[in-house]
Amino acid sequence: MRLFIDGKIKVVFKCPDLIQVILKTHGEISCVGSVGNPRIEEELISRRQIKSAVISKAIHIVGLGPIDETYEAFVADGRLSKRTRKKIALETIAGIPLSYHHCPNKGDDLCVQYRVEWDRHDQKLYKTGWTEEHNWIWNDTDREELVLNEEDWSFHFWSNALGGDGQVPLRDPETNEFVAPDNGTEVILHRHKTVHPNDPDLPTDLACFYSCLDPERIDEEDPYFPQSHQEGNWEESFAWLAEQVPPEELEEGTHYIGYNFNAETMTLEYQGQEATTRYGDKDDPIGTWELIKLDDLDQLACERGFHQEDGTCVWQAYEKIEILYNWDAGPNHWSRLLLLIDPITDAFVEFEDSLQVEYSHPKGTKYYLKYVGRGELHGIPGKCIDMDTGRDADCGKCDGNSRIRWVPEFSIPDGTKVRDIAEENSYYVKA
Repeated sequence: MRLFIDGKIKVVFKCPDLIQVILKTHGEISCVGSVGNPRIEEELISRRQIKSAVISKAIHIVGLGPIDETYEAFVADGRLSKRTRKKIALETIAGIPLSYHHCPNKGDDLCVQYRVEWDRHDQKLYKTGWTEEHNWIWNDTDREELVLNEEDWSFHFWSNALGGDGQVPLRDPETNEFVAPDNGTEVILHRHKTVHPNDPDLPTDLACFYSCLDPERIDEEDPYFPQSHQEGNWEESFAWLAEQVPPEELEEGTHYIGYNFNAETMTLEYQGQEATTRYGDKDDPIGTWELIKLDDLDQLACERGFHQEDGTCVWQAYEKIEILYNWDAGPNHWSRLLLLIDPITDAFVEFEDSLQVEYSHPKGTKYYLKYVGRGELHGIPGKCIDMDTGRDADCGKCDGNSRIRWVPEFSIPDGTKVRDIAEENSYYVKA
């Protein structure tokens, strides 16, 4: 699919965010060979004794052949993401697949990733599938209600179609009593965007209360500061200690870990040490998933009656603070930031973000899609079908020898208008 700008009928060509490099020559923008390609990234990042390597004619302009320019590749041993809050009504995301991670017993490894959808007519959440974590393939199931009750504080989820993670609050803000969700319930979404050195308002000093990486322990089995664990002795944790004092009395080291984001190295530092790992056999990603700017800590004053009247409620950050940050620390190549440096100007080559657009389905559901160029519009949910019968099939049986294929659940008609969620531009979809 391609997009045409409203009124100008001009093709807007976008490159995937950190998947292909944008070079600006003679006033035109071109996408060049896949810097995000795992083969190239792994070759660069495997040279961990240095911070950079050189990319030259090995990179080709897609469909146009080799380029003459030579660029230095800058590899940061981690990746900072910016999470921007947005609020919408639950009804508007009806029918959109939501990934819900559920662990029946606290501390139990037997967790399940469910696919859940909101039904606007029944005003209930339904489980429609589950996935195996070793291959991340969805298995369809009969529709079953996801029962929420007095023990639930909120419903958390991830959705590719919405471009990030979300939360459905389940408590009355005044009485703290459980409130079952309905179509009008407010959904808090956090959209994720990689932080680049040319971004305005780069963060500097950041506070961490949960899962805070300790550079001295980062290559150990448990790489976090003990007081930042949500399990263990709760009364010794940063979050509990913060509840005992108002935000203005929070002290670094006592109530939180203070990090500095170094804009030159694009890494997170604690007391001058990088919170990164270049080596290790960890299968799971490590990182710090909720970093707060120091200037925003005053927004965490407790409001709900059963807490300390003058305390700091860290768990309210998701609801109250507009911008939060995540830090991915490796060791996988997708946990790192790869940039190009112009050897003439010694400046980072600018990357143009993928275009995030809002599509309103005729049934009333809104989808937040990502246009990454070359006719690719990502975020449309899909399913698997048997190519011989046309019937729905089990995606788990899809391999190179089967007749089962993944297909999108719907196609967007030619000429449909979509809206840029960052700017007030409208675009048309060309099938």
